[in-house]
Amino acid sequence: MTNQKKPASSDPPVIFGMTDYFKKGVLPLAVTGAVKTISKDTPRIQNEDGMIMLIHSGTGTIFVNHEKHRLRRGSILCMGPFHNYSISPDTGATIEYSEAHINSGAYMYLLSCPYLKVSRMLVPSPPAVARLSEKDMVQAELTMTGIRENADNSYYKNKLDYLYMMELYGILMSKMHDTSPLHVTQELSADHPGQ
Repeated sequence: MTNQKKPASSDPPVIFGMTDYFKKGVLPLAVTGAVKTISKDTPRIQNEDGMIMLIHSGTGTIFVNHEKHRLRRGSILCMGPFHNYSISPDTGATIEYSEAHINSGAYMYLLSCPYLKVSRMLVPSPPAVARLSEKDMVQAELTMTGIRENADNSYYKNKLDYLYMMELYGILMSKMHDTSPLHVTQELSADHPGQ
């Protein structure tokens, strides 16, 4: 007969703090946004958190973990902290894009949300990539603007930012025809010979 300690009700859950998000209202302060404009090649950047990138204008190529993807208005990419990337605008082009960053604590909050139904979770090596219709692009731009303009550091700002991030993830997931980002990447490559 073995003596097994029964967990006390005060013991933390297996993934520490996960239940605190909804039961106690503990929210990490972790969603930020920015608009960037580039007209020349960027150095390679190691992404430090979860990021969604939305291309507003211009054309070019992004190299993510040495895979290339064409960029134009309506391109949306989701990268994790294991991705590194560089952007190369086409000759004479200027690329304007928004990026929304979410740290791992906020990402866990999103995953623990009971309203986000995910049948399985994958950690792909390529980024999740899709092209948006103009209607979806306008919605995504409004959502990115909400993240950037929501500058105060209040409890309600955090709640609103999480809703904005869920909206962006929802837009991206609705445009992916398969759960594998590689499938979407292959579809996009067919649209752009030479990738």
